[in-house]
Amino acid sequence: NKAAAYEAMHNYKSALQNYDLAIAVNPDNPIPYYNRGKLYQKRKDLGKAIEDYSSALHSDPENSKFLLARAQAYYAQGDLALA
Repeated sequence: NKAAAYEAMHNYKSALQNYDLAIAVNPDNPIPYYNRGKLYQKRKDLGKAIEDYSSALHSDPENSKFLLARAQAYYAQGDLALA
């Protein structure tokens, strides 16, 4: 929640640090990966966004929200086949 609050205030550096911390504390939780991926995507860092969505999908491969987010990042990257 702290990371999301920083993100809402456009303090992306602190948001990323808090997402990193959440992942370090519980690397099996897909939600911080997804949320960090959304932030990376917002910042047009599509490669990192795709990595995070893939990490989230590793823990929860049937999650349609994660699949859609990754597909949108691939699409934004111009990779229509993977999208």
